[in-house]
Amino acid sequence: MRNNNQFLAFSVRKIRLEFYMNQESLISSLKDERDRFLAFAFCRADLLIELSDNHDIVFISGATQSIFGSSIEELMGTSLSELVLPQEQPVLDNLLAGMVGGTRPEPIEIIFKKKDGAPRPLSITGYYVQDLKNHYFLSCKTPSSIHNRVLCSRFKKPLFSLVQNPLLHQGQKLLP
Repeated sequence: MRNNNQFLAFSVRKIRLEFYMNQESLISSLKDERDRFLAFAFCRADLLIELSDNHDIVFISGATQSIFGSSIEELMGTSLSELVLPQEQPVLDNLLAGMVGGTRPEPIEIIFKKKDGAPRPLSITGYYVQDLKNHYFLSCKTPSSIHNRVLCSRFKKPLFSLVQNPLLHQGQKLLP
């Protein structure tokens, strides 16, 4: 009887150990997947933002200090409208409204403001996900990487250049 109890106790410990090892393996695998998707997201983005259904920031990751002059902690819970220049608010509203219904709009440049009030243009696109608490998921890119010309190393000619913001044609400087 004692041998049976010892065998049973050993078997239970072994099963628990295997369960915890499998659980740790599963957690490790999930973390790897999360990190992989985050790496893919930052291939295009300098900043990732998740907004609640009323446009408050519930998640933000990336270059918050250089883009807004604020830390992640300072930006959490902030309405995205507080970070955009007033004249750009209709553009932001149209962008977010255009995401509802499964549409992923083309990137659009919107001028935000840093903590010190300096203008900060960002190219933004995103997606609205009804299944995830009606949240918006935004991918933001800074203009220095938007307006740079890409040179073909073989021909030393521009392959393309994007249309610049009209303010640049008036000689105004957008970035501090």
